[in-house]
Amino acid sequence: MKVIFDMPATMKPEVKIELLFNAFNRGFITKWDVYPICAKEIAANTLTREDVKKLAKRIANIDPGVVDMRLNDLKKMEVA
Repeated sequence: MKVIFDMPATMKPEVKIELLFNAFNRGFITKWDVYPICAKEIAANTLTREDVKKLAKRIANIDPGVVDMRLNDLKKMEVA
């Protein structure tokens, strides 16, 4: 099942990423839905990689090394 988020443009990037990791943690979306958006926020300088790692750890208990690996993989695949 594909879940589409209609997030307002005025939503703070931290809140957007929190919502995504929460949905991911609950199994509503996959890493392929979450990490490209994280990468876009990092590229736009609205969040740092460290911010994303902290949110991932706090919301979904994802190890910071896993976040690095997934973001690096996206970059290698030129998805984000």
